[in-house]
Amino acid sequence: MQQVGTNHYRVPGDVPIDVFANEPILRTFDDAVFQQASNTAAIPGVESVVLMPDAHSGYGAPIGAVVATKNTLIPMVAGYDISCGMSFLQTSLQVEQLADWRIRRGVIQAIEGRVALGRDKAVTPVTKDRFERILREGAQGYPADIRDRLERVNFDSQAQLSARARQRGIETVGSVGSGNHFIEVQAVALQQPQLAQPFGVRNGVGVMIHTGSRGLGHQVASEFLHELQAQGRQRPADRELVFMPADSDVGRRYLDAMGAAANIAIVNRLLLLAQVAEVLEEQFGATTQVVYDISHNLIQQEDLDGEPHWIHRKGATRAFPAGHPSLPARWQRTGHPIITPGSMGTSSHIQVAETGARASLYSINHGAGRVLSRRAANRDLKQAEADRWLADKDILVNTRHVPLDESAAAYKDIDQVIDSIAGAGLARVVASCRPMAVIKGA
Repeated sequence: MQQVGTNHYRVPGDVPIDVFANEPILRTFDDAVFQQASNTAAIPGVESVVLMPDAHSGYGAPIGAVVATKNTLIPMVAGYDISCGMSFLQTSLQVEQLADWRIRRGVIQAIEGRVALGRDKAVTPVTKDRFERILREGAQGYPADIRDRLERVNFDSQAQLSARARQRGIETVGSVGSGNHFIEVQAVALQQPQLAQPFGVRNGVGVMIHTGSRGLGHQVASEFLHELQAQGRQRPADRELVFMPADSDVGRRYLDAMGAAANIAIVNRLLLLAQVAEVLEEQFGATTQVVYDISHNLIQQEDLDGEPHWIHRKGATRAFPAGHPSLPARWQRTGHPIITPGSMGTSSHIQVAETGARASLYSINHGAGRVLSRRAANRDLKQAEADRWLADKDILVNTRHVPLDESAAAYKDIDQVIDSIAGAGLARVVASCRPMAVIKGA
């Protein structure tokens, strides 16, 4: 591996693999991550592969990877949870208003009464007609001030989905899910006030939401994986690394289905934000504002140096800096907000891209990244220690015990991850968000 610049390394090959990490983070990368990245780089049509500092092994391709192609689509470099992503809600509340743990417990319980967690179906199901409109239109029907704050308002889609995908989708619009998905009430501290102001971010209380397309996206990914495997469209090194031309019949059908799943994911997060906003208005009279919504499991066509490419992001987040030609007018002078969660109990961040983000295909990390598998965390970590660690930080959680496979010890050090990004000149922190109350779908 060659060092190219500060926190920037390159693995030589026919398609070089660029790695962004400082020295402590580089030591968290295991052989499996590089092997999966090499397998992905060997797919015909791949032009660039990037590993972000949160990279770790996943299904087929690493999580925390970015891949650029001209006419090749690789579904597993979007993954099963299509358009999984982040939304952030700024509130008028001050941190002192939630200092009493009993007040925060009341907020948690009120949110739990409105929002489906884990594998539960949505508390307030959408009608069939509305569901079909969301599949095709995404968030187009939302007010302009909200549409301006979405990475994508909608994806063109005819919603060519199986009955099973539709059934799994209609049941879960307005739900968080389980695993690493969450709703988190946070204390916001500005680092770059001059950028925070146009973003709509203030010192005080914010709410961060992490979820995606839920069962619908998983069904879409599974169906195309099996179809492409049956056609022999995969790398011998890994049967999950299926691929196809974007302009083929199966490629066009995948883009249509992926777009429908992404439309559902975007609206799913907006519905959750609305439900949380209602709780805060009822309990405190608080006003709220959507800051931004951004995905981190998507394939989108974007220009690189004036040429259209398919940019695959799997556990990586789009990062367009100020002046990027694809930015809408609202974000031209600043770049768009980037929402970066920490691990459970550590700070999350709102960032903005720097001009150096071209080196990472205009992408940064989507979070901290795992260092322990779920099985290893549940086997090796101590429940009492995890519970005490969170309690000592005065962070409430909605579960009786901290889920060990989601505890901070299962993840990389978010401060080192952020240092890796900043040191490489990819992005900088606008605001840090300390957790006060965490709602998990365990």
